[in-house]
Amino acid sequence: MTDWLIGVARETWYLGLEMAPYIVVGLMAAIVVFAAFPKDKIQRVLGKPGWGSTIKAALAGIPLPLCSCGVLPTALSLKKQGASKGATVSFLVSTPETGLDSIAVTYALINPLMTILRPLAAAISAITTGLAVDRFGTPDDEARINARAACAVCGDADCPTPHSWWARLRSSARYVVNDFFPEIANWIVLGLVLSGVMAAFLPKDLFTGASGAAQMAIAIVAGVPMYICASASTPIAAVLLAKGMAPGAALVFLLVGPATNIMSLTVIGRELGRRTAVVYLTSVILTSLIIGILVNTFFGDFNWAPRIADPELHEHLSYFNIAGVVILVLAILNTWRLKRAARLQKRRVTAASPAGM
Repeated sequence: MTDWLIGVARETWYLGLEMAPYIVVGLMAAIVVFAAFPKDKIQRVLGKPGWGSTIKAALAGIPLPLCSCGVLPTALSLKKQGASKGATVSFLVSTPETGLDSIAVTYALINPLMTILRPLAAAISAITTGLAVDRFGTPDDEARINARAACAVCGDADCPTPHSWWARLRSSARYVVNDFFPEIANWIVLGLVLSGVMAAFLPKDLFTGASGAAQMAIAIVAGVPMYICASASTPIAAVLLAKGMAPGAALVFLLVGPATNIMSLTVIGRELGRRTAVVYLTSVILTSLIIGILVNTFFGDFNWAPRIADPELHEHLSYFNIAGVVILVLAILNTWRLKRAARLQKRRVTAASPAGM
């Protein structure tokens, strides 16, 4: 039992050391991007129907720091702005499938080729799904709501003057620290620990003899129902690649896992229609499979051994890695502290209310 725990702890530690600094760098970059393209600006630019909006929604979602849960209210607000369902679901697909933080982690744990293929595949998947929903989804008979988006800095829908860059940057930093990171912190921890368990105990020849189709089927069955953010799915995919999974199957998992889960499909079905939810899920799966097959066909001979499989990796960790893991651990601990304080405050308010007496 002790050896088991030591093995898992060692692999988790190595993964965390390699991954942490890139998460920090990705989050810092996300703050800048979100300051330049806040939610209210996104809604004004993308809140229009048509193919152009569907394509722009897919491209706009790639770098944004929004996870599967956080993207839902933003995407639905696009719908209220008058965007087509295609543009709405296009944003819903591309945003959680990738982001600056997960792109950085992909480079850290896997390789530069996957770092390029992942956002490209996310854009293709999002655009294809958006166009499919516009063509085959639930008919949209609702009157379009031309509500104005609230300012991301002051919250005023009738904001009289544009805010300075520094004001937007401070607002973006508060959002990333107080909203986005707390949403994904626990999933990052879970993804790291699960990856450590898999790295320690799955055999190196796990996928030897398994066809590409079988591996992709495994990726879909594992990825569709579960909630997992793009950053947390990356170390899992890296470990699966190290255990012999084909690159196309790993990419299928990276696409399907963050873009689909039971909660998001339920919300899509309720807000956009059940047929739209079915078309959404079907299109994400089929597009991911086609992309996975193409990757195996044209890039199958590429050396896909992820960086974490390099035996020299653990011997060349720098202060960059140490600083990154320290910052990430402190951020996670602070997130847990704030969540605990919020729960305690909620209990006090409930106990003090007349109903709680």
